[in-house]
Amino acid sequence: MSHHIISLLILVLILQHTTDAFHRRRSHGREFMKGKGATLEVKPGDTLVSSLIVHKKTKNIPIHPPYRWYYAINKDDLLFFTYAHEKKDGKWQLKFKPKLIKRKEAPYADVNFKNRGQKAPHAGLIGSLVGVLMTTTELPFNLLFCNSKHYVEYLSRGAGEGKWYKPYWNRTSKDCPVHNPLKNDADAFWTLYWFKEFELKDKENNTIKLSIPDWPHKIIPKPSMPESWKAYFQSQKEPKKP
Repeated sequence: MSHHIISLLILVLILQHTTDAFHRRRSHGREFMKGKGATLEVKPGDTLVSSLIVHKKTKNIPIHPPYRWYYAINKDDLLFFTYAHEKKDGKWQLKFKPKLIKRKEAPYADVNFKNRGQKAPHAGLIGSLVGVLMTTTELPFNLLFCNSKHYVEYLSRGAGEGKWYKPYWNRTSKDCPVHNPLKNDADAFWTLYWFKEFELKDKENNTIKLSIPDWPHKIIPKPSMPESWKAYFQSQKEPKKP
């Protein structure tokens, strides 16, 4: 079984190199910046990559595919898709367990990152809210059809469906929950911020419910909610009159 996984990884590596060669100049108006986690300039909503293997022994090796993808919740905290094992029907399955990392602290301070900026249209700050909610659960993983790039593209652009001709960002698997669009507007943002819950959806409309007791305001700065929105949401919590 292990040799099949190694063969698949080698194939992905070759295909990724080929894709990079064809699309190296297609940056969509963005300027890619490279640097260490401790010093790289980052804005909330930026997309970052590193080499797949992140270790102190590889800190002097330039970034190379296959990549590991990150989403900047704010200028210091990155959403990182690590792995977890789940036993289902007697078989172990690999899943994602998203978590937040401090890029300026060890061991990530010395990691080589590439900041790929923000591709338009961008989902805005709602991506950061959903990213924080993702840390409360485990998510489906598939090396080709539901990987960290699918999730990061979803948070960044509001849609995570890939392209059939992109080997490491292919069409999503049926259970990849990146099909509930994220809208960059005040209604969607304040609704999510107020109720602290969201539903991820896959292709078949199955849902993964995300919720949090309160926002971690050291990570998500507390915004100033307009009084009109506050009054509206408070009215939604009032019991209906008979």
